[in-house]
Amino acid sequence: MIKGHSRAGTRAEWAVRSVWFDQGAMGWGLVRFLLRPLSILFGVGVSVRNQGYESGFRPIQRAGIPILSVGNLSVGGTGKTPIARWIVERLIARGERPSVLSRGYGQDELALHRRWNPTVEVHADRDRVAAARAAEGAGATCGVMDDGFQHRALGRDADVVLVAAEDPFPPLLLPAGPFREPLSALRRASLVVVTSRGPDKEDQVSRWVKAIRALPQHPPVVHIPMVAAGWSDLDGEPVGSPPSDGPLMALLSVGRPEGFLPLVESVLPGAAQRTTLKVFRDHHPYTEADVLEIMAGVPGDTLLTTEKDAVKLLPFRDLLMRGGVRVFVLSMGIAMDERAEGILLRILDRVLEMGRAQGET
Repeated sequence: MIKGHSRAGTRAEWAVRSVWFDQGAMGWGLVRFLLRPLSILFGVGVSVRNQGYESGFRPIQRAGIPILSVGNLSVGGTGKTPIARWIVERLIARGERPSVLSRGYGQDELALHRRWNPTVEVHADRDRVAAARAAEGAGATCGVMDDGFQHRALGRDADVVLVAAEDPFPPLLLPAGPFREPLSALRRASLVVVTSRGPDKEDQVSRWVKAIRALPQHPPVVHIPMVAAGWSDLDGEPVGSPPSDGPLMALLSVGRPEGFLPLVESVLPGAAQRTTLKVFRDHHPYTEADVLEIMAGVPGDTLLTTEKDAVKLLPFRDLLMRGGVRVFVLSMGIAMDERAEGILLRILDRVLEMGRAQGET
């Protein structure tokens, strides 16, 4: 239940998401209808661009190490970073030296990768080919490209593509909907992962799975729920649960802020009804002025937030402590069944075998 939101950079974002998800008012369907011609033009541009790569007109460049991409079909918030983390950790367990390759937009995600796996180098460059070659030069044996499905200039050995169960259906391209490519683009994928947040999403998950399996030559598709994985402080150290009564505030600057409270509710029943949301735009870099504003608005003394927000709030830890604000960070994990894990592990095997074969030629 959203009781409030920040004015900082959210009005336009709220309006856009209202068009996509029918939030907050009537009439958004008409707006989507009026935006359809622009979505058609966007789709033509996407098709021309993809045909350029598939025909060889636009070059696809290879790095000297195998590359696995984790991406999505829609704009933001599908769970790419936790899935990329899982892949990186499995590669480390196999004795590999993976590097995370990123465009560099969203320093919070880069900071999270560095926090989770301090020995893994993160190479950020808008030129993904340059990032991959830098990783190779630094001794990486493979690269994991975070948010890489649409970045086709860098050749990859596998594409894991995420679709959120909560995405609007049927899928509409930008700007009428949040999709960057049509559903047919999933035929390029090695695996499609339908993610979900919170309970009672079976119907939404089933709808997407059926739509993907209806594609000609469709890739394997699995469901991986995003789950709450416990509470920590700003440093990432485990802590107990927030208080079971009294007002709470949730501070969010993520792609899908509406997905946070269902996760909180799953580990802290009743919390949603007593939580005020303060929402900044996705990837917002917090300033001291922001933190002072946040502290003044906390209804009690308890602030809930995400790991992506925690790494940006860490420089203001002492300020928050002096103000008497207790920060509880909800970690997000994944609940992977044996089938999904088996498919992902086979993809990793194939990617690494390709890398070894390249090294021998």
